[in-house]
Amino acid sequence: MKRLIRRSLAVVCLCLTLVSSVQAQERPPEDPVAYRKEQKAILKTLRKDMDKSSDEDDATLDYVEQMLAYYKAGSALAKNVMDHGDNQVIRQAGRSMRKRNATEVKKMEEIRIRLKEQKVEDDLKEAEYLKVFKEALDTMIDDLEKVEDENVDRMFLLQMICYNEGIIKISQNILNYTPNVEVQEIAQKIIERHTKEITYLQKLAREIRA
Repeated sequence: MKRLIRRSLAVVCLCLTLVSSVQAQERPPEDPVAYRKEQKAILKTLRKDMDKSSDEDDATLDYVEQMLAYYKAGSALAKNVMDHGDNQVIRQAGRSMRKRNATEVKKMEEIRIRLKEQKVEDDLKEAEYLKVFKEALDTMIDDLEKVEDENVDRMFLLQMICYNEGIIKISQNILNYTPNVEVQEIAQKIIERHTKEITYLQKLAREIRA
């Protein structure tokens, strides 16, 4: 009986070893060059989508369009680290981010439909809003692109800190210009949630070894 148990355990261990070996072979090593290349393409699309969102003649609608672009790009950035990093904790964080962003995109699309039906055009207010917005966007992308680290996973975390700081500034800005109560509440929640997110990302970045 004991011999049978030992044999069974040996078979289980062998199976686990084989599975781990196959997974290791299927999972390529982290690739900073490929990560950077894809990141540049994502940020190029983000800037293009952000620029397109700035011609609605309504600061509130501009903001919602910008949040749509932000969350879509965030999902792409998360997939990028999942493809080219090798830290399982970060991969799980990336999956969670993509799931959460998909929910936010759906919500923003629903709000956009309502706002287009109730569009309040104000060129002067929009111009004032967009001036600060473009400064925040440029700073966010510049800071993100300046991050350099030999560890792809830590580089992603440090870049996401910049990304979160950007959305906080953009959301603080819309609070000065939108009369829409629903959008005010959304912006405030975004500020609170992404402030907490920064603390979490900083903690993860400290825990990742070089």
